[in-house]
Amino acid sequence: MESRIVEQKRSNEHPRDQRTFRAATIESVRVLLEAIGQVSSWPPPAGSDARTLFALLAFRHTQATRAEIGRLLGVTGHGALYLIRQGEERMNEDPLFAALVLEGESRLR
Repeated sequence: MESRIVEQKRSNEHPRDQRTFRAATIESVRVLLEAIGQVSSWPPPAGSDARTLFALLAFRHTQATRAEIGRLLGVTGHGALYLIRQGEERMNEDPLFAALVLEGESRLR
């Protein structure tokens, strides 16, 4: 048994999730929302698509923590988590919101 384990080829790289590099910053997500016309003033008003979109894109494409995302939106880390979850649910239910997310993601890459 030990010989079979020793014979296995091992990788010296981290699992794929740890190797992906997120080059976008929170500021670049904020600028993106302004560029696509979703935000006229910062922070976006409560209940707006822009607020949910910012939280979701920042969570997916930056190294920012939920607390940092929340701080920019004027909410706690738990509030940011609520917005992120709300955005993921809306991705499945609202085709217009899903199109906004896809447009934002394509511009961030």
